[in-house]
Amino acid sequence: MTPPPAAQTPETGKKLPRPDDAALREAVDLVQQAYGDDLRKDAAKAVDVLLKAAAETSDTARRYALLSVAEQGAIDAGDANLAMQVVGQRTSLYDEDKMRARHSAFLKVKKAVKKPDVALFSFATAIATEAADAEEYDLADGAADSALEIAFAIDRDEKRALAEYKRIRQPDNPPPEATAKGLIADAKHLQKSIQESRRETSEFKAAEQRLLANPSDAEAARRVGEHLCFVKRQWNRGLKYLARAGSEQLRVLASQELAITDDAPADPGTRFRLAGGWWRLADAGGLPSLHSAAIRAHAAEIYAAVMPQLVDPTERALARKRSGSD
Repeated sequence: MTPPPAAQTPETGKKLPRPDDAALREAVDLVQQAYGDDLRKDAAKAVDVLLKAAAETSDTARRYALLSVAEQGAIDAGDANLAMQVVGQRTSLYDEDKMRARHSAFLKVKKAVKKPDVALFSFATAIATEAADAEEYDLADGAADSALEIAFAIDRDEKRALAEYKRIRQPDNPPPEATAKGLIADAKHLQKSIQESRRETSEFKAAEQRLLANPSDAEAARRVGEHLCFVKRQWNRGLKYLARAGSEQLRVLASQELAITDDAPADPGTRFRLAGGWWRLADAGGLPSLHSAAIRAHAAEIYAAVMPQLVDPTERALARKRSGSD
């Protein structure tokens, strides 16, 4: 009998394609026959067995099936953390959309969990943030809505617990901890942030289109540069726009940084002063907090890169402090 093909791993480079439906159905059926009883007895414990089997098998369809069944076992056990770990393993091996796989697993866990808790709320907010960063705003909105729904469910549970505490009168015991109000506020803030991010992205794309039609459009260039540098933190792409369309201070600093190239590397003192210029701009006030935070983070990166080459002890101390190396 010819042995099954060896499974690819992240170390070998390219990810494996998802098995075809027929091979996957056959593999899942085999896994269910082998481990179904274990899953019904103790889903959480069976997941460990499935993961060990997945690590040992060389059959790619069977490994995918083992990981998929393990994911469902973690979901049935109501263990969001374990489910996400399994999804992470599968998407590191197979060519799948990790964010959508995590979102799908989260929705299944949310449905399976009988009593939503802070951990589930944290997964919802993490997935919403991840989706917004990837500009998948429909997914982000759905996850943020789920976070708010979970927060309200926690609030109802806390109110019931408090009512029960008051009913049975336990003066020697502290009242149950209340966290839901903070979670509700966080979820609403997340929803608002995603809406703002969607608007920001829409305006950025519109500005990009205006630049394509009219490369001399300074306002569009400023908008593109600010979005790339301050929102996406893609300074290598955005500096050229700020150098010609930002405020005077931004234009000067962006131009100075653009002059530093691989062909014309700057001495450590020049880069140290450049970092200081960015830092002073962030501290000067008058900028939106998002912009100031991005500028300060960029300066910290320059400080971190130049610190090993600085000779002066005061400069090294300042670079170490501002780069967060202390």
